[in-house]
Amino acid sequence: MLRFVRTGEVISSALLDKSAGEVLELVVAAKSHIAGVPLKDAKFPRDAVLGVLVRGGQVIMARGDSVPLPGDLAIVFSATESVPEVERAFSPR
Repeated sequence: MLRFVRTGEVISSALLDKSAGEVLELVVAAKSHIAGVPLKDAKFPRDAVLGVLVRGGQVIMARGDSVPLPGDLAIVFSATESVPEVERAFSPR
């Protein structure tokens, strides 16, 4: 149900431990703030972690030098209060 109230490029969302956190599945938009930027340089909430990128069917464990590309699927773990900021990072500018 959360996917219907979330904005941006969220495909699915799940609550963790009584709403303390969420796992989000998002698509990197072509003109998003995070596209083409190494994760170590991206403006991303401190209490959110981009853990996995899926590109062309290949699973990539995200690291600081990983660069999300348009069309990538990203799995993000976030504190609930930081989800709007995560959504902004993935939404088109």
